Amino acid sequence: MDSRSERIKSFFNEYSLATGKFFQTDGNVNRSIDGSGWTPSVDESVATKLRTYLHGFFEESKIITHLDCGTGLGYLPKVLHGNGFESYGVEGAIYLATPSDTYISPQGLHDALGPHKGMVVDKNRVLITDLCKPITDPRLKKAFDLTTSFEVIEHVHRDDQLKFWKNLAYLSDYHICAIHVSNEEHDHHCTINEPKEWERIFDDLGIQWKRLEDFPIKTWDCSAFYRLTLPNEITKTNVNFGKPQLLQKAKMQLMKNDRIRNFYFEYKEFGIFQPIKRRIKNRLRL
Repeated sequence: MDSRSERIKSFFNEYSLATGKFFQTDGNVNRSIDGSGWTPSVDESVATKLRTYLHGFFEESKIITHLDCGTGLGYLPKVLHGNGFESYGVEGAIYLATPSDTYISPQGLHDALGPHKGMVVDKNRVLITDLCKPITDPRLKKAFDLTTSFEVIEHVHRDDQLKFWKNLAYLSDYHICAIHVSNEEHDHHCTINEPKEWERIFDDLGIQWKRLEDFPIKTWDCSAFYRLTLPNEITKTNVNFGKPQLLQKAKMQLMKNDRIRNFYFEYKEFGIFQPIKRRIKNRLRL
């Protein structure tokens, strides 16, 4: 057995969800959450398409050690594992670990969150952690052939981004991701940058990047797709992760009333936010 595979199994034997033990978190809400709830970005059909696409970056006969960061309900490691991959997942949102009929997010919002059936992946291959705390366990150092994150990076706060990227570089040399790059910032999508800004950030971090124009999930039309070659270590201590959307943050601060907050996100979620923009603006007195 490959020594890296043994190290991974040793680590997950200690910290997987099946053990009831968390890694670098007490199980409370972490900032580095996928936030997907009952509408995960990667469901079973998406994961099936990704399986063939991701394996295409490696030799056909290779068994790929893989970690899905911000795995949500765990569909990707569920579908990949045993099909050319030794696949695991990490997630920061403890509420996704068990089934729930209702859920109100830590921020008090209801958008894209609701009933779900709990994680679908084998609990021996998924763990709860905070991906914005430094990972230093030697069993995980460059242990994975590939890490992935799909519709996750925009959920990491700007002041946590550097820690997140340092962790990715610790875990693997390669990362494939989809990053949400359009629409306004809010409590969940807290870091929205245009592709050219992310590419500037990758350069600053010493990350080699390639834009993936052939990405198979065509419904993610608000996202940019990248294959990243990560350095052995990210040593930067100060990186500019883009300019916050200050007007949007001001709006969020003014939405103290739950009714107004829910109204705002309900209409934005269903794509008819623009026609009622003046009504919300008047309510917020902006």
